[in-house]
Amino acid sequence: MYPEGTHWFDIWRIFSTFSPENYSDYPNAEANYPPFPKLLVSPAAHADARAFLNDNRLTGPLLLLQPGNKRTLKRGRLGAIGDDKSWPTANWIDLCHALLAARPDARILLCGVPSEQPLLQEIASGTGSARVHALGEQLPIPRLLALMARAHSLISIDTGPAHAAAALHCPTVVLYGQNKPENWLPRGPAYTPVIGLETPAGHPRRVEEISVERVVGVWRSLADRPMAPSDPLVLNHAMAIGR
Repeated sequence: MYPEGTHWFDIWRIFSTFSPENYSDYPNAEANYPPFPKLLVSPAAHADARAFLNDNRLTGPLLLLQPGNKRTLKRGRLGAIGDDKSWPTANWIDLCHALLAARPDARILLCGVPSEQPLLQEIASGTGSARVHALGEQLPIPRLLALMARAHSLISIDTGPAHAAAALHCPTVVLYGQNKPENWLPRGPAYTPVIGLETPAGHPRRVEEISVERVVGVWRSLADRPMAPSDPLVLNHAMAIGR
């Protein structure tokens, strides 16, 4: 029904046009769909994020990392064995070192939910740096969104927070396993850089096949956050890198 490579956002948009006749009086759903998700961060959430950063003395550019997804600790650490989105802890540690070498004035915020805090703490401890912070127990959703709205960038497994970051105009790198960027690449306002990084050709479609060097390389290609676009209806600049 849908051409191969159709983004799921567009599939849902098209599907919405097949509403039951009882809804035929509503405006055309396909014509009224926005081209990208729109998230609003409340003034209260922005104020909370500022206070959180000040209270914890988190100064400098904010580099957000999202190591986990809903499968991460579903069956304990053994859950990573069958998780195509799992990236080794050692890779996250090496990535932190590379990011801090490139931006020594930055703070790295390891994002996640409370159940992922042991993983985040393991990464933070492994770096030996006081500039890496495990925040799995300190990020209610409004605060997380407010931090994304001001962050320099996000590097994430293919999971929900990556979509939220892109929608908030945060430059984003997403690591893909079985899913394909052409179907799942996050969308955001105009000129938001979003890069989907896939496994090399001929390798199993597992995130663990993506090297730290490739992630750092594409992250370096992200320019500093641009000014908000004058035309918010233009789709983001997005790339999918497979090799």
